[in-house]
Amino acid sequence: MVRASLRMYTSSPAVFDDLAKMFTVFRTSEALTKFAQNLEPKIAKLEGASLTKVLDQLKALKKANADAIPFALTIVVRRLATPSQLLHLATKVAESKAPAAIAATPCALAVSMVMDQIDERRLLLAVALKGNRVAVAKAILKEIYAIEAALRAQIDLGGSDWGNRLRDQLAAVAAVLEVDGAQHGLRPGPSLRDRLAQTVQKGRALIADILPA
Repeated sequence: MVRASLRMYTSSPAVFDDLAKMFTVFRTSEALTKFAQNLEPKIAKLEGASLTKVLDQLKALKKANADAIPFALTIVVRRLATPSQLLHLATKVAESKAPAAIAATPCALAVSMVMDQIDERRLLLAVALKGNRVAVAKAILKEIYAIEAALRAQIDLGGSDWGNRLRDQLAAVAAVLEVDGAQHGLRPGPSLRDRLAQTVQKGRALIADILPA
């Protein structure tokens, strides 16, 4: 009935999804507040005892409010010193690098959330380049490839959906460098894509030389 009524005012399916998320947050707010209070204020490394504690809390939350897990993961990532370590909630539990095994874990969503971080930083990269903030752009690039390195180290991406998404994300990053960088004279080398490919093969140790100082 609610969907039918709202359809009179908008045709966007996203509105219904957003509304459902709002209802979930309101309904589980007490549980999420308790979850947040029991977390460490800052998690230096999501490993060992810290990882076990977070997993136990997520398990308890899921038992009572399974649909609150995505919001709980958002709370966790904000406490992490290294946001990409959110991956550990799925990869450490799976004890395997196979995408299928990781996808079957209770917190598999963590992988997609970490990949979302690349998209967020790509947008920030574009803003930095348009503002001619080269040093900031370089720092953002390092963050992007650090996240990529973490993904490749913990998951045998291959031709999986995650692997395909990462490939597309890196292509989008390269496009930002070629288009937005050029607008302010921050031109990448003549064979940026080849250089990016070479950097992948070397483990993405350093990419600062992609943009001129």
